[in-house]
Amino acid sequence: PYHQPALYNKAVSLEKLGRAREAILVYQDILAINPEEEGSLGWDYQGLALQQLGKPELALTAYERALAIDARDADIWSHKGDSLCDLGRFADAIVAFDRALQITPNHGQAWQGKGECLAQLQRTEEAVAAFWRALESDPNDVPTLYDLPYCSWEVGRIRSPNACSSVHRRLSQRTAVFMPSRLLRCAIAGAHQPLWRS
Repeated sequence: PYHQPALYNKAVSLEKLGRAREAILVYQDILAINPEEEGSLGWDYQGLALQQLGKPELALTAYERALAIDARDADIWSHKGDSLCDLGRFADAIVAFDRALQITPNHGQAWQGKGECLAQLQRTEEAVAAFWRALESDPNDVPTLYDLPYCSWEVGRIRSPNACSSVHRRLSQRTAVFMPSRLLRCAIAGAHQPLWRS
């Protein structure tokens, strides 16, 4: 019998166990049983599982199906942007991230993804600004904490590339990350204090 929360929990658990193929089958079952009610969420989750399998083209198709049902979901737009970024379609990805940000202006993942695409397009100043917006939404966002120092160094806001490797070395030694934005801002502005306290 159909029990929506149980099926979603099963699919999410399978994904977390690295069994994305099996999760996709469960999402397909959910969509087959109740396509109208579960449409956008089912397609979005299926896209995430396909992305986890390294199939961004198929994930993109799933996200487009989800957006055809609910174009006001910022998460789906952000996920679509991630797939486009994985495909190297950076300008298209920025458009998707911007749509997510129109719906939810403080969407940290969308800001991070946009920053990543801007950096790929050599629009480094804009990338730095996007990464700061991502950190305002989530000060513990590890991908942003990795990307921001490098972009800041490229535009001359960090005086030495050693500051970037110091951040990355310390990040790799921690499982839970916290860096107050004020401390990072001081370091990037060129202040003579370490990015991290040992």
